[in-house]
Amino acid sequence: MELEGYTVLQAPDATRGLELLAQHTDDILVVISDVKLPDGHGVDLIPCFKAKAPEAEIVLLTAFGTIPDGVQAMKAGAFDYLTKGDFE
Repeated sequence: MELEGYTVLQAPDATRGLELLAQHTDDILVVISDVKLPDGHGVDLIPCFKAKAPEAEIVLLTAFGTIPDGVQAMKAGAFDYLTKGDFE
């Protein structure tokens, strides 16, 4: 993404990611998050992401995709839910 000219902010966990969102609310266009995080579950965090950056699109990535998680993610407002093998 940086090669395409976008600024990329990275966080090692949900706590730091939410802090970054709060600091850069107006600048965030897309949130890409793993589902399994050290301190949370990406699907459960969608409302928090949307609360901090309401205009951002949320994309969840996972190596352990399930249909129920995917459905829940989309209902919660995710733009997409991808298993890591889908885009290799």
